[in-house]
Amino acid sequence: MGRRSSVNLNTFQSSLAKGLIQWRAGRRYHIYEALILLLILVAVEQLESILEDSDKRINALLTAEQQKTHADVEQEMRAQLKARRAQGAATT
Repeated sequence: MGRRSSVNLNTFQSSLAKGLIQWRAGRRYHIYEALILLLILVAVEQLESILEDSDKRINALLTAEQQKTHADVEQEMRAQLKARRAQGAATT
């Protein structure tokens, strides 16, 4: 019988304890879920910062014409990513 027998719980106590344990498990799950979401959001923010910083550094090395080409390529890549995300959202 596991823990119930080691603590000598009666049926009523066992029933209440099971309910509390289930409640605790549910709360823990929601906290872990929130933590994972928060970590993802922080990671995405950091990645965007890295991309922005590296783009600034790259642009500093380029001529005006190259900067325009680079900006066009970046814009096209973002449009493709947005289209893939929209397509993925439509299938789920």
